[in-house]
Amino acid sequence: MKVQIDAVWYDCDSAGKKIKVTSGTNGEYICPTPANKWCSEVNSYSSWPQFLSIDPKKGRIGDSITVKGTNFDDPTGATVQIGPDYGCGNDTVVTKVGSTLTITCKISPLPDTVLTLRGVHDLDVSIIDNQQRSATGIRQFTLSSATTLLSTSTIYLLIIMLILSTLM
Repeated sequence: MKVQIDAVWYDCDSAGKKIKVTSGTNGEYICPTPANKWCSEVNSYSSWPQFLSIDPKKGRIGDSITVKGTNFDDPTGATVQIGPDYGCGNDTVVTKVGSTLTITCKISPLPDTVLTLRGVHDLDVSIIDNQQRSATGIRQFTLSSATTLLSTSTIYLLIIMLILSTLM
């Protein structure tokens, strides 16, 4: 059984196993009885996806990146997420050679992103397959601000303020 804590998957291969959590949250997790012993519907995977690399290791919104992972059964629908707000745009190219999955794309905000990025941020990079299994590299990509993103409502508010200021 695998347990996801703060976007990182840990092996729970025996009941009572203690896992030292090292990502984001500090502490310890004690594994329950493996799910496949008490729930027969749980899928059993012989391997779990693993994050391999991202190239380059730093960039900006709109830059191209290549992310690699392994142990993905089906590359169809695989996606990349960078931090909580970024991922791949529509120009994503996904290839699989052997057990290695390679995704090349341009960094773009995820739908409904409402934020202003300023400065430099070290972000986690996740590859997510069509079964929602993921492989994450912790703080593997440094995103620098090049573009300020505003929500649609903020843009409308700015337009209204501009119109009102011209009327006064």
